[in-house]
Amino acid sequence: METITMESLVASKTNPRKDFDKAGLTELAGSIKEHGILQPILVRPVSGNGKQLYEIVAGERRYRASKMLGLTEIPATVRELSDAEAQEVQIIENLQRKDLHPLEEAEGYQKLLDSHGASPDDLAVKVGKSKAYIYQRLKLLSLSSEAKKCFLAGQITPAVALVLARIPHKDLQNQALSELLDQCGEGDTPSYRGALEHIERNYMTRLKDAPFDTKDATLIPKAGACADCPKRTGNEKILFPDIEKDDVCTDPLCFKAKKDSAWMLRAKEARDKGWTVLEADEADKICRYGWIDESSGYVDLNAACQSDAKRRTWKRMLKKYVPPVTLIRNSREEVYELVRVAELKDSLEKAGYKFKKEEKTYERGTPAVDRKMIRVKREACVLATNALVEKLETYSYGDLVSLAVPLLVRTRGFNALWEVAKRRGLVESRKDDYQKAITKEIARLGEGGLKGLLVELLVSGDKWSTWSGFSPNFQAACQDAGVDLKKVEAEAKRALEAKKRNGKKNGAKK
Repeated sequence: METITMESLVASKTNPRKDFDKAGLTELAGSIKEHGILQPILVRPVSGNGKQLYEIVAGERRYRASKMLGLTEIPATVRELSDAEAQEVQIIENLQRKDLHPLEEAEGYQKLLDSHGASPDDLAVKVGKSKAYIYQRLKLLSLSSEAKKCFLAGQITPAVALVLARIPHKDLQNQALSELLDQCGEGDTPSYRGALEHIERNYMTRLKDAPFDTKDATLIPKAGACADCPKRTGNEKILFPDIEKDDVCTDPLCFKAKKDSAWMLRAKEARDKGWTVLEADEADKICRYGWIDESSGYVDLNAACQSDAKRRTWKRMLKKYVPPVTLIRNSREEVYELVRVAELKDSLEKAGYKFKKEEKTYERGTPAVDRKMIRVKREACVLATNALVEKLETYSYGDLVSLAVPLLVRTRGFNALWEVAKRRGLVESRKDDYQKAITKEIARLGEGGLKGLLVELLVSGDKWSTWSGFSPNFQAACQDAGVDLKKVEAEAKRALEAKKRNGKKNGAKK
């Protein structure tokens, strides 16, 4: 250790710390005045205009505080260091600051990687952190400028920032950030759990539900196959330890592009076969309730026939006697293979089924529509709705909003959404944007009113039909709230059987 004059010291241009808090320097100066400099600064010799100068490698705060006190010299440790070695020392020292922001920490790690060509695994060993910690900190550098501003301002926590950073598109990050901030009460910050659920629900997709071959690398050649993609959670587990499923796509734009590519190929094949192909508005006219209902005049070939005791699909029942097919893709990007109800009778008869005119159904060892089954399904709808309401009553305000937004997205175009908006006086005609009107209503409502709106959405509109079963919207709502429809259906069956037995006992007593 040496004592070096203040005049021979020069600040380092590569010091990662650029801002020095004046109040903090004043406090440090007071400590130095009382106790002296307990730890010498680190310097390296440099030349300048024929004079022996020393560049401050570490300890610039102590130097500045000493200068405030008017000290003329300072204790220092002198080392011969190369530019790369000096920068490494500076970065590592900066990383040890107590007030270091996670973004500054991430920038420091990136500088070490850039200047030394090391891997994140090597860096973890050097700084004494786990590999997961290093990878997750580095991921914060992927945040959009807007998200970084909010992070630095304390509007989002490090955990929420990481959840946002994992969205691979800056514009989608900004969109998700805006949604999360809108869901918070004034002065609150988004919770990690709420942010994770919101982004997982709205910006991630399970690949098992993909309407295309996830192994096909030709759909989007630049992206390649989903199985090998780094944006699949299972391929970057170190960045997605909080996502239970490995087979989840985190890039909604790429997923949509693959859906569109697959649809174009499928539509071309269908036209080549002579099928009718309908999209967007024309398809929505058929799928006006959000699923294929008997009132549309069509049935979905891949849906189970609800009048069949074996619950076989229409395609399986019709065998080779399938009538002319209409392939549709609605505005929700759902694809269906349809045949007209009016053409089913002849095709079913060709397949060996006999139609019962008086019951308007058919038989081949298959009973007529099971009225008992219909009662069970309807009772299950009531019980499932009750279970959903009970679940919602336990949710926090933020969680309720997180549930409301995707529910509204799912119900876009549904009669349920229109009914609620009309009932509340939010719109006057179907030409009005009732989804936008209800979104505004959500922002206005308090916790109690929000619960009521969600329940109102759940109990409005059709939830089950004999042709298509439980509606996709109702199934999705139950799945999100953890309501098992199969268990509820079994409970409904037991309840109806008990009611029937009690009715017989009461009749016998009379």
